[in-house]
Formats: sequence, C-alpha cells, structure tokens
Amino acid sequence: MPLEPHEDVLQLLNHHHNFSIIGVEYSRRYGHGRFQQDTKSWTELISSVITQIRGYDGDVPPGGGDIEDGSDVKGYNALDANDSPRWNGVIHVGHQQTRPTLTDGGYAEDSAYSPTEFDTMPYLILCAWHEIEQVPTFSVWIIRGNDQDFRTVINGIANLFNTGEITGNIQFFGPKNGQIERTRAYKIHESLNVVFSNGYYLQMPLLYRARMVGDRYVQSVWDSNAVNQDCTLLHGPDDESPPPQCTELLTAGEASELLDLTIENFRESYSEHPSHVSRDYWRRDLLMI
Repeated sequence: MPLEPHEDVLQLLNHHHNFSIIGVEYSRRYGHGRFQQDTKSWTELISSVITQIRGYDGDVPPGGGDIEDGSDVKGYNALDANDSPRWNGVIHVGHQQTRPTLTDGGYAEDSAYSPTEFDTMPYLILCAWHEIEQVPTFSVWIIRGNDQDFRTVINGIANLFNTGEITGNIQFFGPKNGQIERTRAYKIHESLNVVFSNGYYLQMPLLYRARMVGDRYVQSVWDSNAVNQDCTLLHGPDDESPPPQCTELLTAGEASELLDLTIENFRESYSEHPSHVSRDYWRRDLLMI
C-alpha cells in the first residue's frame, strides 16, 4: 500500500463527477431519464490507483478476483440511485438464486457453499459514492480475506444459504441514515464504517475518503495501515439487543406512526434517494434525524 494516494485518485473522482453531470444533462435533454455510469469499471480502476495494484491487462481469469493480486472489488453509487444501493454478489455461490433441491426435497451434498474463496483472497475492497450530512462522498473500505470476524459473518451467511433461508445474491449494505431491513427501520449514521447483511453488523477499516468541496472532491481520510486493521463484529442475528451503532430500532409500522404516515407512504417516501445533481434529497426526517 502506498504511503500517500496517487494524484490520479482525485483526478478520476472529479472526472467521474463531471461525466455524471454532463450525462444527466444530455440524458434529460433527449428523453432518456436517469443516467448512471458503469460503477463496476470505475471502482475497479480507482481501487487499482488507490492500492497501486494493477488490473489484468487482458481477460480476468476465472476466480482470479478483480485486480492482479486476486482481491475482489465491489462498488455502489447511491448519489442518484433508484433503488436501495448495496454491494451485490459478495459471496460467489453461483448463478442459482437458491440452493438446488433434490426430488425428495433434500439437498445434494455437493451443492453446499463453502467460503473457501476467501482463503486465497487478499482483500475485499468495498467502494461507495454516498452522502454524509448531505455532502457527496466517496469512501473505500478494505477487509482482509482471512479476517476472523469477517469470516464469522461469511460463515454465518453461508449457513443461511445452505439451509435455504436466503437466496443466492448475497448483498452487503453500507451505513446510511435509516433503512428498512427485514421490516425494521434502523438509524445508522452515514459516517460510520459499518456494513450489514442478514442480521450481521460488521465494523470495517476505512482506507480512503474524499468529500465534495464546492464542485470538486477533496481527500479527507487516508489510512494506509487500514490493511493491517481488524474488523469488529458488532451484532449477530441472534443477539436480542439492538446493534450498538443503532440509536433507534423501529418497525415500519412504528416509524409510520412517528411520521403520521401509512406504511405504504412510509415506504414510498423512504425510497426517495439523494441526487447530487438535482439536490432532491430523500426524507431526512425518517427517524427524527
């Protein structure tokens, strides 16, 4: 890991920002509605610049990760999303949405997923364009493939898949001010370095962060030692108390009563996502934030 980020990082982030504005302008002018760039390509490229680990000059080999050392890169863009942004396919269980069943209703032994892919994966790199206090932000978290608490989460989720409780697209969600997860609304501040999935809440090392100042991104966090830091499991699905980073834990019905809304209107207003182009921010009063 370099001692300081290369100057190309901020240049790429600002190019991405400018392309977004230009794309939205022309997309609306010619009746194509929303416009989003290819988040996968951008995050893989920026991750290479940040870590100084090259990508593959040709086709990525099967099971070879997204950059040359075998690390996997995931990204999402919440700045103009029309659904709930998340990192998709964190666990590679194949293309099946559920574990294949036998004719008698059981499972074939060889259809169980075992998370051995992380034995040889140096890092899982999670990137996000998101907001903190309504300021467009780009963040990069880095998790070692052999991190103990991370593997506890992965093993638990693998068990949920193998028992048929969840489908095959394993998703991780980043921190944000209030969200609905399994019919419950949580208040997790956007600045926290917390990922959650299927009842697990994991605090992860923050490697890099840049925030929008005026019309340009400016670096605000760089921690080259993040690659040596451990994750911390904050909460598991069987824990009775709320996650320690949650100051509110409400059902959708309780939250709708708090805002004097029907549950349908509550969900509809919740689904309005931020846009750094139109400044049409989503409901910040969801949980009295």
